[in-house]
Amino acid sequence: GLGAGPETLVGIALKRTPEMLVALLAVLKAGAAYVPLDPDYPAARLAYTLVDTAPVVVVTSEEVKARLLRESLYNDRLLSVDAAEVREAVGREPEHNPADHERRAPLLPRHPAYIIYTSGSTGRPKGVVIEHRSVGVYAAWAGHVFTAEDWAGVLASSSILFDLSVFELFVTLIHGGAVVLVNVVMDLPQVPARERVRLLATVPSAARALLESGPLPAGIRTVVLGGEVVSSSLAQALYAGGRLRKLYNIYGPSECTTNSTFSLCDTETEPTIGRPVWNTRIYVLDSSLEPVPPGTAGELYLGGAGLARGYLSRPELTAARFVSDPYGTEGARMYRTGDLVRWRVDGELEFVGRADNQVKIRGFRVELGEIEALLGQHPGVGQAVVVAREDQPGNKQLVGYVVRSPGAELLPAGLRQYLAERLPGYMVPAAIVEMENLPRTTSGKIDRRALPAPEFTAQSHRAPRTPQEEIVAGLFAEVLGLEQVGIDDNFFDLGGHSLLAIQVVTRLRSVLLVDVPVRELFQAPSVAKLSEIMVAHEPTPGHIARVAVIYKQVQSTSMQ
Repeated sequence: GLGAGPETLVGIALKRTPEMLVALLAVLKAGAAYVPLDPDYPAARLAYTLVDTAPVVVVTSEEVKARLLRESLYNDRLLSVDAAEVREAVGREPEHNPADHERRAPLLPRHPAYIIYTSGSTGRPKGVVIEHRSVGVYAAWAGHVFTAEDWAGVLASSSILFDLSVFELFVTLIHGGAVVLVNVVMDLPQVPARERVRLLATVPSAARALLESGPLPAGIRTVVLGGEVVSSSLAQALYAGGRLRKLYNIYGPSECTTNSTFSLCDTETEPTIGRPVWNTRIYVLDSSLEPVPPGTAGELYLGGAGLARGYLSRPELTAARFVSDPYGTEGARMYRTGDLVRWRVDGELEFVGRADNQVKIRGFRVELGEIEALLGQHPGVGQAVVVAREDQPGNKQLVGYVVRSPGAELLPAGLRQYLAERLPGYMVPAAIVEMENLPRTTSGKIDRRALPAPEFTAQSHRAPRTPQEEIVAGLFAEVLGLEQVGIDDNFFDLGGHSLLAIQVVTRLRSVLLVDVPVRELFQAPSVAKLSEIMVAHEPTPGHIARVAVIYKQVQSTSMQ
């Protein structure tokens, strides 16, 4: 009744509650496509998405609505699911599924189902338009591969901004399964329904972090990993408990509906990205779009039913990435992934690397050019380059290197804050290193290999002043692997990143019984500042101070 229908967009700006899932289904039943909006994202990122998509309505809550209005992010039609008048209106609606004549127009397989935004090399994120038919074909394949036992309890921990959520939510429900909804995957050990989980889908770095925190719940029989390279050591660690039956490695860009290939991993061989899912065409081609022989690296092109319509309102970029398929039927397209792969003699695909500056950080796709472009817009920055480093095995981090503009005053901490106000947390570099000049090769290009490793050392000597600060400092030190942290030290300057930030807020929730949004840690990254800002989230005045005192007393007694 508010204008949602085929070829229209509806924003979803809700926290991870059952109402969020109901809202997603409501958009699809109305025939529209949903646009996921993370309430914790920086204002600039939310504003960009809202302007780019121009939704007919944004489904939200009173709390999130207040933020959107307060920060002037969106002033059009906002529908709060917890507003009294909305609940009353919903109660008057019919309970049957909407028929075609009740929609603005008939819903067809070619109509959009959702739009997922990915990082853009030009500095502008791009919206990937996925159609209903692509999700339908993908769901049919998943129903063939996974079992009724798997669907009986699927952990849904992925943000709806990322397409793994399509598998966790819709594909699970399509096959009659049960969704176990959590905020983040690191919540799993504390979730009351954890023993109901049979299938866990996440990124390899999160799976390793879960294993480091303790054994997986006993009921998990299947693990699905995607978004990063799966190592044989991780596969062995997951199988080591003896209860896991199947470990799948999935691969696929958002432009091709969740995943395009899959493989069943074992403990004996190095994991591959496997073989294509149903109705998917795979080509490994050279620069002339000619197939390369097995064992030779080439660029991966994908075709078939999973291909997106293209990028929202970006026809030139769509034409550049979704190119004509010379090996398919007339009019067929294929997506140029930018990934380098090679065929093995056994018919499995092996991932080699990237052909450009796109990287994966904890499963998130990041175009380094987007971060570099934003740094370059800062008046104090003359030159900027961003790289992904893995100075410690298993801990890949973004690091920025800048040369200041002549006469400018520049502080790396200020640049990180500048980026945090414009980018999702996973795209903010763990460190920014100021340099007099960027190293260059003999041809004049920036020599990324010659860039120095950042140094992460605690600088503050101020000790905690309260039991609350003592607990927060202890949690910082624990997740960062340091002996101690001063109350003025910056969590991210010490090597913290988005996954470790999630671990901090998860442990704060279990220790101090207070729910602090992850974005608060990015805005208040020291023990002192975070301890102050946490007070705004306590359920009753003085709650945190009381719980902190009790916790320290219990700790002291247990040590004796």
